[in-house]
Amino acid sequence: MYKTVLPLVVAVSFSLSTLADEASVKKIVEGKLGGSVSSVSRTPYLGLYELYVDGQIVYTDEKVSALVVGSLIDGKTMKNVTAERMQKLSAIKFSELPLALAVKQVRGDGKRVFATFEDPNCGYCKR
Repeated sequence: MYKTVLPLVVAVSFSLSTLADEASVKKIVEGKLGGSVSSVSRTPYLGLYELYVDGQIVYTDEKVSALVVGSLIDGKTMKNVTAERMQKLSAIKFSELPLALAVKQVRGDGKRVFATFEDPNCGYCKR
């Protein structure tokens, strides 16, 4: 029984301490910047925290001694971690699109839905 309970207790205590750290970092940054922080998450890189503030990602440590604005590149895979996270954080759910305001064109039984975004003043889109 201890073999199954112990990992659970360790995981819960770790997540509670992480949540407390994230909340304190959020509070400090909101106080310093004066803006609202949408999300805070700890990264696996150098103990940095990722903050989503006013549509951009900012990195800081737990003491908020410095704020880093820019791209974070993973040294092993050479992937742009910031760009991947921005895609996830700024994504819009398809179910939240205002389809009632859309121009609809039904082909077939209308079971499948496809959305395109076009500029009515764009010469290329008009063609």
